[in-house]
Amino acid sequence: MLIGDSVSRYMYLTLAMFLSTGEWETDETLADGSQGSICHERSFGVGRGKKPAMYRAHWRTYYSETNRRIRGNGSEVCDCYRDRCCGDSASEMTENRYTYVAGGRLTFINQMSSPSWHIHGHVTPAAASWEAASASLDCTPGACNATSRWSEDLSTFVRSTLPKANVTDIVMNWGHHWSPDMVPARKTDAIFAGVAAAVRAGGAGAFWRTTTMLRNGKKTMHGAQLAQPEALAAARRHNIGVLDFLGVTRQLRALVPQQHSAAFYQFDDVHYVCSVNRELNYILLNRICVL
Repeated sequence: MLIGDSVSRYMYLTLAMFLSTGEWETDETLADGSQGSICHERSFGVGRGKKPAMYRAHWRTYYSETNRRIRGNGSEVCDCYRDRCCGDSASEMTENRYTYVAGGRLTFINQMSSPSWHIHGHVTPAAASWEAASASLDCTPGACNATSRWSEDLSTFVRSTLPKANVTDIVMNWGHHWSPDMVPARKTDAIFAGVAAAVRAGGAGAFWRTTTMLRNGKKTMHGAQLAQPEALAAARRHNIGVLDFLGVTRQLRALVPQQHSAAFYQFDDVHYVCSVNRELNYILLNRICVL
């Protein structure tokens, strides 16, 4: 399970496609004139403007198309809707995604803005099968704007809903939206302790994924410092592993400027091309898979 913001979304989608098809998405799908890429919603070229109708159409296209591509080779449930960013009401946005493959489930849970932002949705993360998850969803991807069936802030979610989901591996990071270094330590401790306690036997456990590097600057997209020592300290206190993706993506700075910029998607300075998401997933798989 990945809990976090859009960086985690693209890691989830890249991995879900690989688990469903046996092939990684290539960078060519991000090129102008392509059929769009799971690695960035803007690559579909639909409704990039800020007008509400265009914005909704753009996200509905992205949700439905990425779900179709994964479901064509597996079973994904996309509890998804986006009218604007980034409220914690289903009438504004919902994005929880569940890919069921032989032997397990890969999940993305959206969490943004602050620790009090309510994780919410219509499908319970505890649904054990694609049939059970899809049966509880009476909307199509991009149209799930009905009142949430469940809604909890992050610290409540990790103590209440997460333990019921039978998750063996959890990777969390919301660092481009809010930093654990900017809230009281007791809040971070409550979240990290809940995640650590919710992990079931049979996997590698819980991980804090450090916040990834931007193309420019040393701060997150919302102004916090990329290095977040309080999060690392909390991970150590609660025996949570660390995936140092900041350290890994910082190495992009060693590349010549053209190569460095080419690692990021052309429309923003935060999100990476498919090949970088693939490499980050390789690191993740090497940590959680027992050969």
